[in-house]
Amino acid sequence: MKNKIWFLLLPIGLLFIFWSNSNFNILKSSMPRNIILYIGDGMGLCCITAAKIVKGHLAMEELPHTGFVITFPADDKIITDSAASATALATGFKTDNAFIATRSHSNGNNHTELDTLKTVLEWAEEKGMSTGLVVTSSITHATPACFASHVNSRWDEVEIAKQMAFKNIEVLLGGGRKFFLPDSTAEGVRKDGLDLLDVFKSRGYAVVMKKEELYQLDLNQIRKIVGLFSNDALPVVSERTPTLSEMTQKALEVLKKDKDGFFLMVEGSQIDWRGHENAGQQLIEETIEFDNAITAGIEFASKNPCTLIVVTADHETGGCAIIDGALSEHSAEMAFSTTAHTAVMVPVFASGPGSDVFQGIIDNTFIGEKLIYYVRKRPQ
Repeated sequence: MKNKIWFLLLPIGLLFIFWSNSNFNILKSSMPRNIILYIGDGMGLCCITAAKIVKGHLAMEELPHTGFVITFPADDKIITDSAASATALATGFKTDNAFIATRSHSNGNNHTELDTLKTVLEWAEEKGMSTGLVVTSSITHATPACFASHVNSRWDEVEIAKQMAFKNIEVLLGGGRKFFLPDSTAEGVRKDGLDLLDVFKSRGYAVVMKKEELYQLDLNQIRKIVGLFSNDALPVVSERTPTLSEMTQKALEVLKKDKDGFFLMVEGSQIDWRGHENAGQQLIEETIEFDNAITAGIEFASKNPCTLIVVTADHETGGCAIIDGALSEHSAEMAFSTTAHTAVMVPVFASGPGSDVFQGIIDNTFIGEKLIYYVRKRPQ
């Protein structure tokens, strides 16, 4: 009788094992090994529409999952700045404007204390993944700072630079050289005497200052790189070298060597600045350059399908509208309602494993929460 029971139970057991393994593989395949987060600073639907009119086809259009993102900060205000919004994207938590991956709370004795918020980049480092930040602003500006530092003021870029120099971020590409150099040098502003570029070199980083130096590197031999191509922000698109797309491609060349995967944040920083200036044509140029950088990520993901791509914005800037133009001439005329940020929702586009959750109307903290979840649960 026992043998008959075992004979009946054996196929059921085999089916259960097959089902368990299949579901584990399904779960594993739905989790990204690499994550590329693109942030178009100040990029709203108007920017994207105008860029499409001028460019024709956008890389963003190739990302199948789309939605809208609410950008309100933690306090009662509805207008966020880049620091509060990037903190939400980096940590999954709200904070007040100007705070960098921190938030304040009362300790009950009429005193305010700061909580440090752990970022997706820091989670990735802890899990053995490589990490990178690529921007067209200073690398210490509000958005990149929220992924790699913790201060209560976005303007404390000297301290942000110091915190970045002593982390283990494999790739840092952008501007902001002056924040890493002592004020005894012609370019530096640091009053503590530290030369953080020497610190990077002592920690095994390749340090470059020009596009030519970047392209001369044998990236097959390099695992860590700092490229600071301007003393402050990078110049406008027409004068910018290297471009955001070129920096993104080089970052991917370095990061892809890590078998444990990577997290990379790429920011089109100056879309926001052109919005503040109400400079319509320059805003379109910045948005197109940002979209070109997305092409680099899509091409990488086509060869590495375990890559999640998420494209969004921290907020909209300028309250812009398209008021005229011509499809045949690839032209768009824009008007603006403000030189400041607005509270309107911004878009999100996503592709790759885990991308289907970025749909509908979501809060910016949802993006941070999900990215951290994917990093913590990434396949081994």
